[in-house]
Amino acid sequence: MIYYQAIKLLLMINFILMRLDTLGILISWSNDVRLHTAGINLASLQLQLKGAGRTPFSRFGDGYAVLRSSVREFLASEYMSVLGIPTTRALSLISLPDLEVERETVETGAIVARLASSWLRIGSFQICNPPQGSYFGLERDWSTMSHLTHHVRNELFDGISFKDVILEVAKRNARTVAQWQAVGFCHGVLNSDNISLLGLTLDYGPYAFMDVYNSGHICNHTDQTGFYSFKMQPSRVLWDCQQLLNSTAEVVGAEEEGVEITPKFAFDENGKEHFDNLFRWRSKGLEISDEIDDIFKDTFQEEYLEQMGLKLGLKKLTKADHLDIVNVFLTIMQDQENDYSSTYRALSSSNNPEEIADRILAYKPVTSFLQDGAKDAWLGWLTTYFDRVNQDIEAGLWGDKENAHEERLKSMRAHNPRFVLRQWVLEESIAKLQAGDQSTFDKAFEMSLKPFDNYHENVADDQLNEQQLEEKRLCGLGDESLLGYQCSCSS
Repeated sequence: MIYYQAIKLLLMINFILMRLDTLGILISWSNDVRLHTAGINLASLQLQLKGAGRTPFSRFGDGYAVLRSSVREFLASEYMSVLGIPTTRALSLISLPDLEVERETVETGAIVARLASSWLRIGSFQICNPPQGSYFGLERDWSTMSHLTHHVRNELFDGISFKDVILEVAKRNARTVAQWQAVGFCHGVLNSDNISLLGLTLDYGPYAFMDVYNSGHICNHTDQTGFYSFKMQPSRVLWDCQQLLNSTAEVVGAEEEGVEITPKFAFDENGKEHFDNLFRWRSKGLEISDEIDDIFKDTFQEEYLEQMGLKLGLKKLTKADHLDIVNVFLTIMQDQENDYSSTYRALSSSNNPEEIADRILAYKPVTSFLQDGAKDAWLGWLTTYFDRVNQDIEAGLWGDKENAHEERLKSMRAHNPRFVLRQWVLEESIAKLQAGDQSTFDKAFEMSLKPFDNYHENVADDQLNEQQLEEKRLCGLGDESLLGYQCSCSS
């Protein structure tokens, strides 16, 4: 069973699969050793096959991937791309029904072909200079470090100094995680091996898109302490960026002294590590740690306010707005267990506070005796919110005042998806595929490419045909048992 975006792309993949031996396969420097990276140039893209079998670095792994996790990655990467979030892309998904893969249970095998400008991660440098000097039997490898440094500086970052490379990696990942927080995306496994040097969202495992809002939501059921919970994502990604410096501080310090990073830069004339130089360079390199912190936090704050402004229909959000509008908005949503994405859609439906409050509560009705208090809380916030909206309109930030309200709502609907790739949609797609029914997967994929369409949002069911009813159903919250559903990171 083959799922595809375009026949010509599928034919390309089949050709590549038949000709791997002639393409010069390079093994991706990743701890996920199922990954085959083909060294070909498709408009500066690298093609990677996940689940294609064992590599020389597979250790005890079988090199396979399962259909469940492959479907999740295929759909999420395309959905995130349409949302405008930096991400790897999916090219094809091939199910292998005759291949049984042992994970927590026996599952169907699959191969995902995926694309990125580069698959290098922060963990790629940790392989060359492990955190404790030795990691999974790996020792420091300054020669490989020099080659990797040269490649990253010159091929990915236009020849800038490695200090500036690190700062740029921090900036890009700060922007990306800020966008995650705005759309309610939980990654689930934010170790350094899952953080792209280019700031791409990659390695979609036990991810989730927020339904009932909970800032402490944990999408990975093995993350019992909440190490990678939703609210912890910015601090975890910042920590990972600091690990890039931790692994390359000697390079940064050497460059600051004008030393060329050759394969022998770390050695004396006898071919032994020059510890005095390395210690001095490391100390000098680590001096930019505070600069990484500052640039990450400033970039995150700027991007987060930009994204939340787009979602809330407010221009030029300030730090005061963050406290008075955004934080209060999220607090009410969490206290009342409102749905994250549906609440934004309600805001984009009307300029009438009463209508908005009723619509928010209709998505997940609260217990009847709390109904008045819930509505009062929203109406109180909406008063502050519309005062801020009117400031923008009076300042002419939405153009002509006569059309300003409609222009604002139109913009909000273009930044708040009607279709959300919820856990229940993924679980149903996977279950039906495993039973030989591709229909839900196909429809979910189609809607993932057009998530901002209204999908009959305000149309009564008796006015819709069968296909339209299915589209409307897939925009719903799904069964309550799958709200906050946690996935395994096994793939």
